[in-house]
Amino acid sequence: MAECREVQSDGALEPVVLTVLPGVTLMACSTDRFKVGLLSMTMPLPIRREDAPAASLLMSVLRRGTERYPSMELINRRLDELYATPCNIRNGSTGSAQCLGFSAELLGQRFLLDDTPLTEEVLSLIMQMLCHPLKDADGLLNARYVEAEKKNISDAVRALINRPSAYALSRFYDIFNEQYEHGHLLCGSVAQIEAVTREQMAAVHERMLCRAPIRFFYIGNEDPQVLAALLARTLERELPARFATGAAVAQEDFRLPVLKAQPLRRVDEEMPVGQSHLILGYRTEIRLGDPEFYAMMLCNEILGSSPVSRLFTQVREERSLCYSCSSDYVIDRGDVIISCGIDKDSRDEAEQAILEQVEVMRTGAFTDAELEAARQLLLATYAQLTDSTKAIGGFYTTRQLLGVSQTIEDCRAAFAAVTREQVIAAARRMTPDTVYFLRGMGAAQGEEEYEEE
Repeated sequence: MAECREVQSDGALEPVVLTVLPGVTLMACSTDRFKVGLLSMTMPLPIRREDAPAASLLMSVLRRGTERYPSMELINRRLDELYATPCNIRNGSTGSAQCLGFSAELLGQRFLLDDTPLTEEVLSLIMQMLCHPLKDADGLLNARYVEAEKKNISDAVRALINRPSAYALSRFYDIFNEQYEHGHLLCGSVAQIEAVTREQMAAVHERMLCRAPIRFFYIGNEDPQVLAALLARTLERELPARFATGAAVAQEDFRLPVLKAQPLRRVDEEMPVGQSHLILGYRTEIRLGDPEFYAMMLCNEILGSSPVSRLFTQVREERSLCYSCSSDYVIDRGDVIISCGIDKDSRDEAEQAILEQVEVMRTGAFTDAELEAARQLLLATYAQLTDSTKAIGGFYTTRQLLGVSQTIEDCRAAFAAVTREQVIAAARRMTPDTVYFLRGMGAAQGEEEYEEE
């Protein structure tokens, strides 16, 4: 029986966290606001460079067929019978976790034409894909599906070469984050994908079923206690060995180690494309959960995260040095990434102009109007999170994985309280680490002269 571990508040969109079984939790937001709710299942595993491609491939293969529904067509037909419920795999990263699992968008029970137990039926299908995938006579995942997904994922990685901005960002992250267990792509390189064996996939699958914590997130109008009881019954039936002893799965700390900036590295590469790409990476050592986090968010918003930011207005609009220019704050790593698309001959001038805007933030030369505009944008952005079940789920599950307890309204209140001095102090924590330049050497055949970003 599920027991209440923590009630964060009685607000309609603030979650209750329930213990379902040892190592299994349900975070639930009860509300009648949405016609279509969300149920997600996340099984985080520590990212290991040698396993990440196999885990990525595994999730794609699990969606291809099960013992009861041996093809994707039959799985999709069953989902169509269940009020055309969208059901997708989850494969991403938060902190040091590779987050594997499934998510489904569920029509509220009161909108159904009959008494179909929709949540229970969709959960049953998810458990079919997770626990009973289609296997060959040797007990390993279906070889035909494995090879088909290897081709699909390899083709997607190869296709990066046709999107120079995405390729440049991927190469930058491989260099910038080489101290971590993986680069930009969890699936790895084409060579790594093609080298994955079915035995490797079986080992990852076993580790996932037996050792990974299980984190459910739900938003909708079902009673959280009733849903937790359903989850407990289903998991005990589908994974009996895991829960037979009642032993809790060890809780992992999925926060990444803080990386300090190294002596500035410059990496230049060339590509036969029309537009060049310049990317600057900064370490701040300020991450989600740190007291300075909100000031760093505001700093990044003023610098380059919006259409009224300094990078956009000063570097792109006023000086016309680039086709695009923006910054991104990676909240689980504490990094600020500035990227722009430029002509190859504008590299030095564009970089100098970017550095000038960073210095504006460090010295506090930005205006009060810029500070308040950035604050209002962030307040509006976080208010809009409550309009989307996926956005609400992403907000709370990210924080749960990283051990951060806060609500959307907590964040809005914190943004409202940030001072100019705190923004300046956060900007001074930005230390340059890596500058990557992908030099365009003329448009490749069939490529548009300039890429829209």
